[in-house]
Amino acid sequence: MPPQTQIQANGQPVVPVDTMGLRAVLVFGSIAGVGKTIVTTALCIEVEGRRAQRTWYLRPTTMNGDDTDARHVEAFCDAETQIVRQCGEENPDLDELESAPTRSNGNSHAHTVSDGDAVDDIMRFIGLCAGEARENGGWVFIEPPDGVMTPSFTGLPHAEEYRPLGFPVVLVGPSYHDGVSATISAFESLELRGYNVMALVVFREERWKNYRYLDQYFRRRHPSVRILTLPDVPTHRADAGEAFKEYYNTIYDCSILSPLISLLDTAYR
Repeated sequence: MPPQTQIQANGQPVVPVDTMGLRAVLVFGSIAGVGKTIVTTALCIEVEGRRAQRTWYLRPTTMNGDDTDARHVEAFCDAETQIVRQCGEENPDLDELESAPTRSNGNSHAHTVSDGDAVDDIMRFIGLCAGEARENGGWVFIEPPDGVMTPSFTGLPHAEEYRPLGFPVVLVGPSYHDGVSATISAFESLELRGYNVMALVVFREERWKNYRYLDQYFRRRHPSVRILTLPDVPTHRADAGEAFKEYYNTIYDCSILSPLISLLDTAYR
């Protein structure tokens, strides 16, 4: 039977959400700027192309956060995107909420909630997606902002703020200098709080070669965590759109993420 997710927000119990045919996944970055949106986009492409299932992209962000990541996802896959802006107040000013930037363009939607309502709002969205995925199944990828231990408006690190969700985790590690320590610290922070970290994704960058060390480290210390290495991200190209299209085609054609989708699927059996 598909699992029900029991969460608790603001100290109040929330009605369990039957995920039915929906698979919900948290995509965390060890720290900010590691490429988790790229990983999420590639995962959406994998699900849409090989499983012919719908995908959703949920992006909680700050009041002043922009929609760059959502626009990137929309540009390269068919995911429906939802942005949840957190105003950081228990009792937000209604005028502020009404004037907050929102957008509704094609598959994209955005609205604003208080920080305390963020988890409730995410679960309401999950419930809607689960209803739409009842027949053919579907996947929703939730991408918390910045890094695992970045503080939210409430002062809680994201690892604590999103813990009530209880969904399996894909952790994305940085490929640049000092990325090894950041990745191990992020993993341990998630593990300490009871997350089910099922996979670590690292980009194949040849200057620091973090992917080599992390692969050896996790195989030795945490063999249950699947390690996947993606090609390095195309940078400094004038035709960035075409470069990313080729990049995602390469990942898909080589079936690099197929094992990861199959692994994540087992969390719901």
